[in-house]
Amino acid sequence: SDGDVRKALEIVSNGINKCADLLSEEKLSRVIGDDDECLPLVKLPHMMRAIREGMPMRHADVISGLPQAAKVVLCIAASLSKAWGEGAVIGISTLKKYCVEATHHS
Repeated sequence: SDGDVRKALEIVSNGINKCADLLSEEKLSRVIGDDDECLPLVKLPHMMRAIREGMPMRHADVISGLPQAAKVVLCIAASLSKAWGEGAVIGISTLKKYCVEATHHS
């Protein structure tokens, strides 16, 4: 529909603006020729920021829609991540062990 196309174009425009915001004044004021191959590229991080800002999804809404078991697993994974540090790798077997332990205490 027209609204979907308009929203998509708005997000693309915001992604371009995110890229332009990071360029120096010199690069922004440069005259571009037909054969110029050094144009700044709008990259995935620019677009991801634009999508996040243009289509906000509240984490609380997503989490509240999860089944109870998924909420428990999410809480355990978040707790382990916080306790072990940001770069911690939590394997499935470790997560399963903690989930089994949590069910014994519920």
